[in-house]
Amino acid sequence: MTFPLLELKIAQIRHETAEPRTSVLVRLYRVDDGGIVNGVQQYQRTLRASRWMKERGVLATNAQILKAARLRLQALADEFGVTLPPDRVRCSL
Repeated sequence: MTFPLLELKIAQIRHETAEPRTSVLVRLYRVDDGGIVNGVQQYQRTLRASRWMKERGVLATNAQILKAARLRLQALADEFGVTLPPDRVRCSL
């Protein structure tokens, strides 16, 4: 794996039915090499941003949420001054 790496974690998903919408808490991490300890690769994560994203009128599935988050990731990274090529970006639930 090449470092540094940018990781977008979806920390919380809320499906609100009163006013149909999906709210997602995303956290943006920069991941750096923490070295090898006892033969196991260690990673050092630094939280760069945490933000709620809301989609009104939509009760989205996990796949839809992940797809939308990946699309917004680059804009969020640019906003917080993190510039890495797309091949060093990952997104997970």
